[in-house]
Amino acid sequence: MKISFCTTCKNRLYHLEQTLPSNLHASSSYKNREFVIMDYNSTDGLHSWSKKHLRKWEDWGLVKYCRTQIPEYFHVAHAKNIAYKNATGDILCNLDADNFIVEGFCEYLESIFQEESIFFQSGSEDVFHNHGCCGKIAMKKEHFFSVNGYDESQYLGWGWDDVNFRYRAQKHNNLSARSGDIKFNLVISHNNNIRTCNFPCQDIEKTQNLSIERLYEIDSTNEYVANKNIIWGEAADLTVGLS
Repeated sequence: MKISFCTTCKNRLYHLEQTLPSNLHASSSYKNREFVIMDYNSTDGLHSWSKKHLRKWEDWGLVKYCRTQIPEYFHVAHAKNIAYKNATGDILCNLDADNFIVEGFCEYLESIFQEESIFFQSGSEDVFHNHGCCGKIAMKKEHFFSVNGYDESQYLGWGWDDVNFRYRAQKHNNLSARSGDIKFNLVISHNNNIRTCNFPCQDIEKTQNLSIERLYEIDSTNEYVANKNIIWGEAADLTVGLS
């Protein structure tokens, strides 16, 4: 069973350069894995760093680097959808740029996905009580595509894109949640200014309220398939591979 870890990144090189090398090594006991890096028009040197440090991992089939140079702001649902649609794994796991993989996590995911109708969700806190792990959601590929991925109508700012996706996929496919042990959680602690700085709206309360309204709308209509009548998870200038 192949696992794809999907990481979206807009101006978070200072996180990715810490987490990605560590994650590649920490997961090395599980051979059937890949890391999809979605560079969402970063301007902090991510592309140059990736060409210098990730080429060998790409040659070994462990890293797939995707890039768009169009978006001015971070649209997290769109970025995640691009990454997921370029992943080749049976299990697709979101892994934010500030999250570490702990040894044994891949084997744990493989073991729980022996069940048919489940998905994985992480708690918010890590072992040191830092928040920032709740975006670590793992889903079978067919369940991701059954709801057209993350909801791209959520585009203004940070907050609840993961809750929206998890809720729709669970309801649409009648899935049961499997929550991971906190021992698998390790994150780089940082403040909300870093979380919001690349979004068009940096008011967390406002964007979370909009996300809650969207969730109520989904619940009231039982409409769990997002992104209808649009081309979702694509970028006109998308390049795949380091060049």
